[in-house]
Amino acid sequence: MGVPAARVGDRKWSPVVFALDRLFPKRGGVPYATAERVVVLVVVRAMSGDGASGEFNCFLSYSTIAKWSGISVASVKRMLQRHCDGPAPLFYRSRTGETRGRRHACYRFTLVQHPEKFAAARDAARAERRKAVERALQDLQSERLALQRQRQDFGGTLTEAEYQLKLTALERPARARRVLLADI
Repeated sequence: MGVPAARVGDRKWSPVVFALDRLFPKRGGVPYATAERVVVLVVVRAMSGDGASGEFNCFLSYSTIAKWSGISVASVKRMLQRHCDGPAPLFYRSRTGETRGRRHACYRFTLVQHPEKFAAARDAARAERRKAVERALQDLQSERLALQRQRQDFGGTLTEAEYQLKLTALERPARARRVLLADI
């Protein structure tokens, strides 16, 4: 048998043990809601090592997570959103369309080994994105004013509905830019 401490050191690192240590801390407050813990455990339990990238990941649909966790699909969606936007997410979602050579329409969940650093980088990227949108909208200010004048001057040639439609179309390119996960 040997020394128990030596056997512990020989164990292979497990994402489930990593998640359990984070979800159920021995000290301090409870960082996650109960339903959130269940959803996270279901996702982490489904993960396996990806030889190509060296990451732990899986792909699951909301309905599969709901079935395995015993809660509704709506609750699964809420808990995933809460977890991924939280202060220490244990995984992130992406829509790759393919995982390990298999095509799929599900989310790919990838384990985050440094949740606090990941959350800080995510929040910084979101703040930068907000600033970029604000700058782009500021650049459109003259066009927005022209639309307002067209609606208001001399009885206006635009109805309120037409104005809102044109304003939305004008702002859409500025708001639609996406921040890639690789940029985080």
